[in-house]
Amino acid sequence: MSSLSDSGYRGIIPPLSRRAWRLLFGNTLSQIGTGMTFPFLMIFLHEARHINLSTAGLVLATSSAAGLLTIPLAGRLVDRFGTGPTVVSWLLVSAVGSGSFFVVHSAAGAFFAAFVFGTGTAGMWNSISAMFAEVVPADQRSAIFGVSYALQNLGLGLGAAGAGMFVAARPNANLPILFLIDAASYLVFGLVLVLSGEVRLGKRRRTEDPGPVYASAVTGDREAGHADGHAANRANRRTTRRATGYREVLSDRRLIGITVLNTLLASVLVTELNVAFPIWAVDTVRVPAYVVGFAFLGNTSIIIVGQLLVLHFLLRGRRRTRAAAFAASVFGAACLLTFLSAEVPGGMLRESTLVASLTLFGFGETLLAPSLAPLINDIAPELRRGRYNAVFNASWQVGPLIGPVLAGLALGHQLGGVLFASLAAVSAMAVMLALRLERVVPEEMNRGGLSG
Repeated sequence: MSSLSDSGYRGIIPPLSRRAWRLLFGNTLSQIGTGMTFPFLMIFLHEARHINLSTAGLVLATSSAAGLLTIPLAGRLVDRFGTGPTVVSWLLVSAVGSGSFFVVHSAAGAFFAAFVFGTGTAGMWNSISAMFAEVVPADQRSAIFGVSYALQNLGLGLGAAGAGMFVAARPNANLPILFLIDAASYLVFGLVLVLSGEVRLGKRRRTEDPGPVYASAVTGDREAGHADGHAANRANRRTTRRATGYREVLSDRRLIGITVLNTLLASVLVTELNVAFPIWAVDTVRVPAYVVGFAFLGNTSIIIVGQLLVLHFLLRGRRRTRAAAFAASVFGAACLLTFLSAEVPGGMLRESTLVASLTLFGFGETLLAPSLAPLINDIAPELRRGRYNAVFNASWQVGPLIGPVLAGLALGHQLGGVLFASLAAVSAMAVMLALRLERVVPEEMNRGGLSG
């Protein structure tokens, strides 16, 4: 195991480059905008635009489905044009999608806005993941993904708190304005990237490596003539195009294993946090609704406060697969604690158990964020990084599609206990898969570029 001094920095805050902090700053601004709109989208559609709740739910599902369809294209664009131009392009699409909700007055308009917004945000996240990996050396990738996750939660929390106060004054009048603010946050992020020189128009990222075929063409027998050299180059370009396609990318069993692992964890995370926990707490455990709010506050707080500490004391120089396995075991424990809350005597102890379960989930998230995403970017060849991120990030779209359906069926049939036990079992499967991945992931990549 690497010593702390091997990991490149001694302080709590990683010494990321100015370019990296600029990217993190712009991304946090956009997350403040997201925090202002996402918690209120259902309320906006139902209360301000008088769209029934079942249709509003389908609108949200449309956004996720659009993202899932967009990710393969997003990966191609990153590999073709580079991260800077691609991120800015998707930010513009996200701004149009979010701003479109301002003028929505019908279900058809809401579906259109959700589709555009889901397309833009999915493409943006895939491109930003590749850009995070690009702006730091390999041994700082866990750090930048961890810091990003903490700042993301901070931005979401600030946005939600600010929106709550803004909407309280004039709910129906101010709700639509939130989407204009969100759209502006994407535009500001794009402007930050443009002014910092991340977007270089007319300079495409190099999409092919001359490689051995090209070398043999220029250093081979001169008497073979230029024709053979051109033929060899054409053959090399065809080989390069095949090598950078999704068929070749999907043949990497390391990528597939890590993606399956993240799909399991994302499904558990989304099901617990976004769907099952609030309904279980209020309808089954019978606690006041404010307890749910405190539980989510605990979850967010430990991520914001604890992420840097986890990076510094627990993860530096350690195997990322072990961190993912630890995160999965924490998720499983949190699911079981949520389940056991129904058996705890009522009152403060029961409420504290629920808050503790979601706070424990937050600790697991601090372990997961700096592990699998940077690992994907380490195993990805530079010219295929966009596609590798696209395959991996699809797992974050699959989770929100699978989790709510399963949770709704289980809770609707009074099978909440079975649901949480199943989530704990899925977490245990994830632990085993994470440990098995150590057989195929190179040790240096697994430790974030650190050997020993």
